[in-house]
Amino acid sequence: MKTITSTESTQLLAENFIGRLGYISKERVEIIPITYYFDPDHNSILSYSGQGSKIDAMRKNPLVSFQVDEITNLEKWKSVLL
Repeated sequence: MKTITSTESTQLLAENFIGRLGYISKERVEIIPITYYFDPDHNSILSYSGQGSKIDAMRKNPLVSFQVDEITNLEKWKSVLL
């Protein structure tokens, strides 16, 4: 395994649009796929959601994680965890 550079991480985020959001809900971890847009000008991840349990849970506990993978095969893959 090799650590990718900041530039490679940014490129991976910019070239993809599906990631996984991890958050705590009712004292357990939830991990769900979401669509997103990477804004390179602000170095930000943008996504949207309607009001519901996911938004309520993240308002109660704002500690979240976000992961994007790019998998070519079992031996060639990249992953960014924010």
